[in-house]
Amino acid sequence: SSDLTGDGKLLYTTSADSRHISNILVNDKYVFFTKSNADGTYYGIYKETAKGAGKAVRITGAKCSAGGELNIWAATAGKLYFSLAAPSNGQQRVYACDIATGRNTRIATDRYVEARNSRYLYLSAYADNYILHVYDMREGKYVWHPKKADEVDTVSKIFLKSDRLYVVLENQQNTGDF
Repeated sequence: SSDLTGDGKLLYTTSADSRHISNILVNDKYVFFTKSNADGTYYGIYKETAKGAGKAVRITGAKCSAGGELNIWAATAGKLYFSLAAPSNGQQRVYACDIATGRNTRIATDRYVEARNSRYLYLSAYADNYILHVYDMREGKYVWHPKKADEVDTVSKIFLKSDRLYVVLENQQNTGDF
C-alpha cells in the first residue's frame, strides 16, 4: 500500500503453502483480500487495516472445487459481499458475511454478480427468465427482478456510469433467433 507522497508499505506476507492472494477490495477502513490453499479448494477472506499495521485477520472462508474462485464485491454497513464460483457442488453462490462475526449468509444460488455500486449488487442468472436481479445491500433484500415470460434474456455486460445503469442483453425470441 502507498499514499501518493510516500513509499509503499508491506501489508501482508504469505508462505509457500498458499496458492495466491487475490481479490483485493479497499474501503475507507480496511483492505480485504482472499488467500487460497495450495490446491485451490479453500479460500480464506482476510482484512487488514488500511493503515497497514501488518496483522491480517481471517474473517471467514469457503470450500470450493479445485479451479473455483472466490470474488469479493463490496464491503458496506458491516457486511462483506462475495461470490463463490464452483463450490463443492458446482453451483455459483453469492454471500453476505457479517464482518464482526464471520457468519456467512447465502443471498443467491446460480446467480452471477455482474456489477455493483455503493448500494446495489446487479446479478444475472442463466437458468431462469429473469433479465436482471438487483440486490439492495442497505436493505438486505432483492428490490427488482423483472420477468419476460416470452423471451430468454441473458445479461452479458453491465456498466455503471454516474446515475445510469447500462445493461447489454442477449435476447432470444420464441423463433430461436438471437
